[in-house]
Parts: sequence; structure tokens; C-alpha cells
Amino acid sequence: MQPPADYRVHLSMEPRTYYKLDFTGNAWVCVALYAAMWIPGLIMSIVYLMQARRVQRETGQQVFGMGCLWTTLIIGIVPVAIAVLITGITLLLAIIATLANPS
Repeated sequence: MQPPADYRVHLSMEPRTYYKLDFTGNAWVCVALYAAMWIPGLIMSIVYLMQARRVQRETGQQVFGMGCLWTTLIIGIVPVAIAVLITGITLLLAIIATLANPS
């Protein structure tokens, strides 16, 4: 049995790569993960954002949901950063008050 006439053509052809161009669903997954646990939501936001940027760079096409991914990342980081800042200021003021009034 002989291979078809275009057998070598099939061997030399590059495999087709299909890209996902809509990351809106992934942003909703990140929102659900943020609601369940903060760290997995943050990790997945970063991973999906990196994937979306790579797809946009490789295809040269607009990727839908990129703004949603940025929004989930910002909404996930900003409240925690504010909470850490307020806690740090409170601890600093408590230490200063203790040192200023040792009695």
C-alpha cells in the first residue's frame, strides 16, 4: 500500500494553531475564585491576563475580555493593598503611642 501522492506535503505543513480570542468567561471564573478564595483568584487573573496578552501579540487581533481581566486584577489587589496599608499605619501609630507614653 502506497501513501497518497500528497503525503510529503502533509508532513511538511505546519500544524494549525487556533487561538481563543474571548477571555470574558475567564474573567468571570476569576471573579468566582476571588469570592471563594483570594489567592487562587489572583493567580488565575495573572495567568489569564498573560495568556490574553500572548494571544493578542501572536495574532495581532483584538482580544475580547482583556479589560475585564485587568478589572478583576485591580479589584482583587486594591482592597487588599488598602487593608494592608491601614493595618500598617494602625500598628505604627500604636507603637509610637506606646513609646511616647510608657506608663
